[in-house]
Amino acid sequence: MHSKTALLLGVVCLGVLLVSGAAAENLKIHCLDVGQGDCTLIVSPTGGTFLFDAGENGVGYSVVVPYLQARGLQALDYIGASHYHADHIGGIDEVVSSFGIDSVRVAVLDRGWSYTTSTYDSYAAAVAPKRATITDGQEIDLGGGVTITCVAVNGNGILSPPFDDTYDENDLCVALHVEYLDFDFFVAGDLSGVNSSNYHNIETSVAPEVGAVEVYRVDHHGSISNSNADLVSTLLPQVSIISVGDGNPYGHPHQPIIDRLVSYGSYIYQTETGSGGTIPAGSGEVVDGHIVIEVDSCYYSVNVTDIYEMCESAIPISDVNEDDTYGEPIMLGQVVTVKGIATVATGTFSTTDNDIFIQDATGGLNIFRSGNTAPTVSVGDSLKVTGLVDQFAGLTRITSPSINIQAVGVGEPDPISVTTADISGDGESYEGSLVKITQCQITSGTWPGEGSDGTLTIDDGSGGCTLFIDKETDIDGSAEPDSTFDLVGIASQYDGSWPYHSGYRIMPRSTEDLGPFAGVSPGPVRTAAIATVLPNPARKRLRIAFAEDIAGTAKRFTLYDTAGRRLGEASAGPGTGSLEIDLEHLCGHEIPCGIYFATVSTENRRSTLKIVVVR
Repeated sequence: MHSKTALLLGVVCLGVLLVSGAAAENLKIHCLDVGQGDCTLIVSPTGGTFLFDAGENGVGYSVVVPYLQARGLQALDYIGASHYHADHIGGIDEVVSSFGIDSVRVAVLDRGWSYTTSTYDSYAAAVAPKRATITDGQEIDLGGGVTITCVAVNGNGILSPPFDDTYDENDLCVALHVEYLDFDFFVAGDLSGVNSSNYHNIETSVAPEVGAVEVYRVDHHGSISNSNADLVSTLLPQVSIISVGDGNPYGHPHQPIIDRLVSYGSYIYQTETGSGGTIPAGSGEVVDGHIVIEVDSCYYSVNVTDIYEMCESAIPISDVNEDDTYGEPIMLGQVVTVKGIATVATGTFSTTDNDIFIQDATGGLNIFRSGNTAPTVSVGDSLKVTGLVDQFAGLTRITSPSINIQAVGVGEPDPISVTTADISGDGESYEGSLVKITQCQITSGTWPGEGSDGTLTIDDGSGGCTLFIDKETDIDGSAEPDSTFDLVGIASQYDGSWPYHSGYRIMPRSTEDLGPFAGVSPGPVRTAAIATVLPNPARKRLRIAFAEDIAGTAKRFTLYDTAGRRLGEASAGPGTGSLEIDLEHLCGHEIPCGIYFATVSTENRRSTLKIVVVR
């Protein structure tokens, strides 16, 4: 996370990262500012070292060697070359010349074959005694739990030998996947991502071999020919690092690549401004210098001050929504991580802020980033959000969030069926959730004209509740329903005075939310203990025991993961007191160990259960 949340986590961590000093207890990845070039130094917790690329000719002497010496490094375990372009290998022979070839303890790794430039000739001559060809799938143990795996070399099986000047060097890049605990880092030089007269698309084949990462060392200085949608949507990096030189003649980094990274929720750090695109405000920064990542067991920092969370510590949304007797969140002011499916997209309720809602199996929650609409979230996206528990006019929300899109287009959750009386009388139980009211009508208030908000009263016969039309939607200025209609929207709250026990309302997202809707069955829903799980924790099978007062009605059991994705469901008819569940049969596959949530519902009652699966 970044900004305010980063500072808070720095406190929460009690300086685990910030005061670690020179001790080799964490993984450190140094992305050196070498102008228009690349240079990455990886140092494991036990001091193992891997220098990958070293910038242009002259940069080895002027930048890389002094940087290594300042950190007490006179020798390296490995040196690697992504490919043979001068802005990547030009400084390697200078590093070797400064320290001597024997300072390379293990090997200088590259793609083999050869290249026709004087820079390559100088490189090949300098490293010859320790030179070795890296192979696809080769794994390097750098010590301290750090592994570096070669996931592509010489076209990743797409191209055929000879791997020489027949191909553009970018097609032939070595791609490395660095792993340490829950942290993943991807670096691949200038790896090609398009098919053209010059390039072959190699990135798309590499993406599934890597999967999601925390940090992406952006290919080819942010060029339009790289970082394609397949790669970025698979990596889903929290952080992207662009190494680029001021005034470069290529227009790097290109704006579409910056925009693509931002749209997938990545925060960008650039070594220099470059000569191309501009990072949108709040979505990154130009460091004008080196960028250092330090990783411990649960967090990683960028240049010390920005702290990012990476552990699987998501809590149920219902925990965040729990209020005290005054209607204030019990967790107010705490930093939390939640997962859920987006029910409100970026731009729905605000064009200047990222004002979205997410939902898991336990409830819904507002996510609010002020003055910044990045990343662009769509309804149905699966999100992981870390931020500060806050409240606005009674509405619980997470502010200063780090929003990570984990999967795109998972699918919108079904709305919870409620009555107008449920919203007005028990709105807190539904706050933040996507809900549905069947056959309601407007009983008072004026339908808003275009550009105006509207506050009205609707009633389905159970008692009225407030309908709020936000002028940022497409509803204001549309035709007013002239009869009864079905309504879908977000159960929200706006209470201008403490304590926060009133002001509950429903907010439709678009005109599509007004009208017939194929959702869950209508009828009031009351939270009640209507079922229990035995055993819990469960292994492969479990039994749902129903309360006696619902034994005579039809029941539906639905299982969800912690992100709100529906995994499977089963039904029990009237007269059944229990339901036997085979989890593998229910879901169509074996599900991993962990925490899951289930709903047991009847025509007018609903209960949520927490289920733990072990092996």
